[in-house]
Formats: sequence, structure tokens, C-alpha cells
Amino acid sequence: MLKDKRLASLINAEVRDICRRLDESAALVRKETPEERRQYAIAVARVFDSIKAEIFEPLYKEHPDMAPSDWND
Repeated sequence: MLKDKRLASLINAEVRDICRRLDESAALVRKETPEERRQYAIAVARVFDSIKAEIFEPLYKEHPDMAPSDWND
């Protein structure tokens, strides 16, 4: 996946920003009912799992120096 390091770096930054924004959206939902919070948290977790498996894992396998220091924790 994405052998071009410059492009991989740009994609990494963009997708990490998307993840940050999803996390912020979950914070907004924390004020809602417990069931709504739970449903939204599950949905966001599924999106994070897909992003990790489909984008970050292949990207960091190709460019391990881009992985955050806590990636394998």
C-alpha cells in the first residue's frame, strides 16, 4: 500500500485527523442518553477498527517509521 512516502505521509496525517474528529464527535454524544452514547460509541469503534485494519496496518507495515510510538501497545 502506498509505496510513495510523501503520499503515505499525507494520507497518514489526513486519516489521523479524521480519527481525532470522530473521537471529538463521540465526546459530544456523551451528553445524550446512555443508550445513545453506547450505540454511538460502538459505531465509532467499528469505524476505528476498519480504519486500523484497512489503512493504518498496511500503511505502517510499508512505512514503519510513520507509526506512532505506542502503535503496538
